[in-house]
Amino acid sequence: MPTSRIASPTRSWFALSKVTLALTATVACSSPRPAVESDSAGATEKPSQAATERDLKSDLLSSICPTLTRRGSIQVARVEPKVEEGGVAFDLLGDGAGQGVMTCADTLYADVHALLRSMADSSSVTSFAGKAVIDGKTTNARAGYYNGALYVRVDSLARNRRALVLASPGQPTDVVIWPRKALLHLETSGLTAGRAYKTAVSEGLLP
Repeated sequence: MPTSRIASPTRSWFALSKVTLALTATVACSSPRPAVESDSAGATEKPSQAATERDLKSDLLSSICPTLTRRGSIQVARVEPKVEEGGVAFDLLGDGAGQGVMTCADTLYADVHALLRSMADSSSVTSFAGKAVIDGKTTNARAGYYNGALYVRVDSLARNRRALVLASPGQPTDVVIWPRKALLHLETSGLTAGRAYKTAVSEGLLP
């Protein structure tokens, strides 16, 4: 009498598992990779890291003050031993016709790179979100571009560099800047009777 064959449950389960694994692998290979999409999305959340020089130059000085004028002047004091009286000379910023100096009401802005050169200061300055970034540190000094040059609010920049700004009596937009080195020269030379030294002491720039 013939004997019928009954399929082994173990073999049937093994065959079914192989089919299931094959289908799963096929679906997995054709599915998108969400991890890559997530990484790409995360990169767009940090626009400041991708900022370019063109982006920074869209931050214009006119957005800080729409009524800019070329009124005002800046002189910078420097130590000059050849000067017999006091050993201090003064350099005019720009060409005397307002170049490198802009005025917003009674607030002075200056081409920061030209001003720092006059102050013998080699600090690196850029702008971000309307503020000056000096040597990589964001400051409270307002800053913006004008005709391709970066302008910074003069009194705020001077305060950051521990320099003194002295306005001419009755002329708040005509100023003399005393860099730190020039102030220390007044102290060490005993030139302590003048307005510059006394003001520097009262503002905490000198002992």
